[in-house]
Amino acid sequence: LEGAEVGRDDRGLAEADAVLLWASDDDGAITQRLAALGAARAIVAPASPPAEALGEPHTAVWLAEALRPLGIEAPATRDALSTCLSPLRPPASSQEQAEAHWRRWGLTERVVALHPGSGSPAKRWPAERFAEVARLARDAGYQPLLLAGEADAPALAATQAALAARGVSAASAQGLPLEVVAALLLRC
Repeated sequence: LEGAEVGRDDRGLAEADAVLLWASDDDGAITQRLAALGAARAIVAPASPPAEALGEPHTAVWLAEALRPLGIEAPATRDALSTCLSPLRPPASSQEQAEAHWRRWGLTERVVALHPGSGSPAKRWPAERFAEVARLARDAGYQPLLLAGEADAPALAATQAALAARGVSAASAQGLPLEVVAALLLRC
């Protein structure tokens, strides 16, 4: 929010009943900036549970907890939260595209999808480990499918090389639209 300016019509956030932002705000600077932009009520909540929480609560439950100050009672467990949400389904055209890819790659019903990329090389699991998971999956009767975004080309290439060194083949998809990836994942 550094340098954020009030909107073109100078109302900024004044028309909002509340502003909810998931971010770290240990010093209160974000909350102050939201107030300066006109937010009558600003709720700034940490974007993820503390590291020592070890996966509990589920991140979706953690994020939903931030709604409580607004009077919205969030379910306390992932299972309870999932009953409140409608299942997401990709559009029929995306499902058709996924089916065409599936057939072209010769995939069966026993497929495990792996995503060797990440937003940062520092957070990326080594390609050799993805290759080993793919080998174990293949040995258990599954076909590995590598999914990668446009920015994942180096990770995908490294994983493909590690797979080749182990004699494992895998179908690969890079840069597919998110809806098609979702349709592919529904089949795994």
